[in-house]
Amino acid sequence: MLEEFEDYQREEQQRGVLEAELAPGETLIWQGAPRGRIRVRGTWLVRLCGIIWLACWLSAALPLLAAVVFLGELMGLVFLLFTLPWGALGLWMAYLNPARQRTRIESSVYAVTDQRAMIVTTRPDRVVRSLPLGAVRALKKRMGGDGRGELYFDAPRASYDGPRRRELFVFYGIDADAAQSAVQQQMAELRKEGDGNGA
Repeated sequence: MLEEFEDYQREEQQRGVLEAELAPGETLIWQGAPRGRIRVRGTWLVRLCGIIWLACWLSAALPLLAAVVFLGELMGLVFLLFTLPWGALGLWMAYLNPARQRTRIESSVYAVTDQRAMIVTTRPDRVVRSLPLGAVRALKKRMGGDGRGELYFDAPRASYDGPRRRELFVFYGIDADAAQSAVQQQMAELRKEGDGNGA
């Protein structure tokens, strides 16, 4: 009973976030948010590169640090300070960027309206991305063992509305069957309307 109440509260909060972004006359058809284990494609490769980068930096930085501490080498300190940005880059790739990406995805709310698909991210900053349903060429669904999955929208990158056009338009950790059904149903409605207007 408590779990059902918490789910209801969560859905109402999500609805409030989404309704604030709806255009006048726009209707919300489906909403969802990431739940369960989220798999983001490609992050393991960036993390691996970051760990290797960090290991290479440490193999160069530790001898310099030892020279500064034990031998009092002033030039060693200069070189060590010069290499700090490289170490920071490895730390960013290995740990900070994947954590930021996971936070961004976990704070996202997804919607399908009668006009578009929408992603509203609330952390670390509020970002709204939308994709007109007329621009969707195809949908790709990946399911996990828990019945949740991802829904990938195949559309020209130029049709994305938002500051992160270089990213894929994906709904993560959702009931992908329900989301796909809502998108396909609304796309069929839009096609019918277009055929009716063209007749």
